[in-house]
Formats: sequence, structure tokens, C-alpha cells
Amino acid sequence: MKRIGKIINLNYALGIGEISDRNDQEIFFDIADISGVAEPNCTVQFEIEMKLQGLRAIKVIPIDSSN
Repeated sequence: MKRIGKIINLNYALGIGEISDRNDQEIFFDIADISGVAEPNCTVQFEIEMKLQGLRAIKVIPIDSSN
């Protein structure tokens, strides 16, 4: 299922980012899964994958890069 959210954090040193979805749930993702240029506060579309550590966003697609 595809979801919409905003990137709230990008940590290039660790290679992970964090998305806040419309339910204010914070979901981590691998920066390598971004299919375009994105920055904090960018709206993205993503899918959810269940991992042992919890939810993880995959197929992160920037919708816009405006603040």
C-alpha cells in the first residue's frame, strides 16, 4: 500500500532517513531507496515493509521539494 509523508531527517553519514506519515508515525528508510533528489520537509510517496526491527519505508519517491 502506498503512503504519503514528509521527510523529517536525512543522515547521510549513517545512510538512513526518517519519514513522518499522515498519522504522525515516524518510519525509517535507507537513503539508497530514494528515487530522486529529496531534502527535509519534502513530500514523498512510499511503501511499507515489515522488518523484525519494525516498519521500514521502501520505494521512496519525492513528490516535490518545496518547503
